[in-house]
Amino acid sequence: MCTFRDTEAVAISYTKPCCDVDAQKNRVPQTLKQIYTGWTRPGQWMNYTVRVDSPGVYSINFMYTAPFPLSLEFSLALNNQTVVDKATVPNSCHGDQSDGLRWHRWNKIMNFAEITFPDTGLQLLTFKVTYPDPNQRDDLGNFDYIEFVPKARPQR
Repeated sequence: MCTFRDTEAVAISYTKPCCDVDAQKNRVPQTLKQIYTGWTRPGQWMNYTVRVDSPGVYSINFMYTAPFPLSLEFSLALNNQTVVDKATVPNSCHGDQSDGLRWHRWNKIMNFAEITFPDTGLQLLTFKVTYPDPNQRDDLGNFDYIEFVPKARPQR
């Protein structure tokens, strides 16, 4: 594990054979040595630079872990304007919630939200973690990647 914003407890790691790939408890297959952001807490955020080649409406796919019985939420802002508010993803862990490796039970949710990229070029995407329970203070999960799949092109 490596930290990159030390005062905020956001960390990065990578998927390993024993717990992420070969453990046979993932809901979907995971790739070996995939870097991910982990140990996130409510209110933490990450900025991504997205290069948009074609403006339009895109479905969002998301690879993550969420080991708690309740789901977790996050929001997305495009160029500092909220475009997805409180998107909810389900718990990724099935079976024993006390399993120490529950943090490594990967799931990929498909087409759970939409985003419109109105312009081409580099865009700033801000991902902010929230939680349905405002009293939750524990780490919430790990976030591997977000995919954007074209749905429609805007009419001009």
